[in-house]
Amino acid sequence: ENLSDHYTIPTALKACVGLRQVRFGKAIHTHVIVKGFGAILCVANSLVTMYTECGEMKDGLRLFESMSEKDVVSWTSLIVAYCRMGQEGKAVNTFLQMRNSQVPPNEQTFATMFAVCASLSRVVLGEQLHGNVFSLGLGDTLPVSNSMMKMYSACGKLDSASVLFRGMRCRDIISWSTIIGGYSQAGFGEEGFKYFSWMRQAGPKPTDFALASLLSVSGNMAALEQGRQVHVLAIYLGLEQRPTIRSALINMYSKCGSIME
Repeated sequence: ENLSDHYTIPTALKACVGLRQVRFGKAIHTHVIVKGFGAILCVANSLVTMYTECGEMKDGLRLFESMSEKDVVSWTSLIVAYCRMGQEGKAVNTFLQMRNSQVPPNEQTFATMFAVCASLSRVVLGEQLHGNVFSLGLGDTLPVSNSMMKMYSACGKLDSASVLFRGMRCRDIISWSTIIGGYSQAGFGEEGFKYFSWMRQAGPKPTDFALASLLSVSGNMAALEQGRQVHVLAIYLGLEQRPTIRSALINMYSKCGSIME
């Protein structure tokens, strides 16, 4: 009764997603059909998102395919859903269909697609998307830049990741953690610690991911003193009890021959 206009329906569907109440979402869908709101794009997009995020991919896809009009939100909802389900190949195909439909991607589309490229190690596609990002004027968007950097790091293109990082106008903790983790996980411990020192001077507090990466490098290099310094920092930041940190500490001390610590 309270869903008397199409402006309140997307909000109600978002609540269904947050509560994972697909039953209520389906009831709202029925209400939408009865009221004749189904052709309104924002309502249709919200229904697709509700179904896909609640794990009802078949219903979401059926609704998506029935839509006479689709915008960037419509396409991106489907791409994000495929990515979340680990069906990266379908995410790529959906993105290509989107491009063929002449709908330009937005920041979320690109960030998701760079994650897909990282998962599939498709660096050539990632480089093509990188070009698209700048041609559309989205190069300074932080989530997109972070996702691009993560893609290059995951594909072993650390030089490209470094160039991107150094060219960023602003950086957040995700930016720093990504570049540190990229070098550390690739076995370039000195570079990882170099960026870590730079981050400490710049001010951001490291994440447990960044610290775990550095502890892993310390263990692989048998660099006990460096590992101890990271351990002290983890204690200072209140991160020592995080599962990722505890596991990394045990691994580091074990490899350094100091398991008793």
